[in-house]
Amino acid sequence: MTHDNAKTLENGFAKGYRMIEDILFNSLANSLDALLIRVATNRQFVGFTGNTQTSYAGGVYVNGRLEHVAVQRNWNSKPVRMKVRKGSVVYLTHPYEGSPRAVKGQVDIEEDDGLTLSLKQLEEYKAPKRGLAIMITTGTEYSVYIESVMSLDVLTNTYKEAATIINRNWKKIDA
Repeated sequence: MTHDNAKTLENGFAKGYRMIEDILFNSLANSLDALLIRVATNRQFVGFTGNTQTSYAGGVYVNGRLEHVAVQRNWNSKPVRMKVRKGSVVYLTHPYEGSPRAVKGQVDIEEDDGLTLSLKQLEEYKAPKRGLAIMITTGTEYSVYIESVMSLDVLTNTYKEAATIINRNWKKIDA
């Protein structure tokens, strides 16, 4: 009898753990959607090619594995061209946003398409081996340049608000 009780207790704890993990996972997935919506109001740059805006993406990780991917839904138009490579000067009569202008590429480019790089970064991220994690990114190598050199927000303010946004999305576990 003792063996049966121990096994029943073990199965009950395992089931409870799965329920808790599922609720936490769904809360983080909802948080990710809220964070991706928030970047639209926080960002301060005027897009040129559209690669940064359309590449915002995030993932939820469970025990080190990417289990859920969400991409932004704030901008529906595709980028107007590939990213601008370092040293190249590109003039666009109809940029993604703003007035006609020229831009000179300031950083090395790994991928021509922003969303492709975002998804690659999510896949390559080394999440903690145990527990849950969340990551949000852009697929433009020049996002850091926009923030550090041009002093314009790409993700920093959303990062600063992340804890509040995540805390709003925790779901109550019903017994």
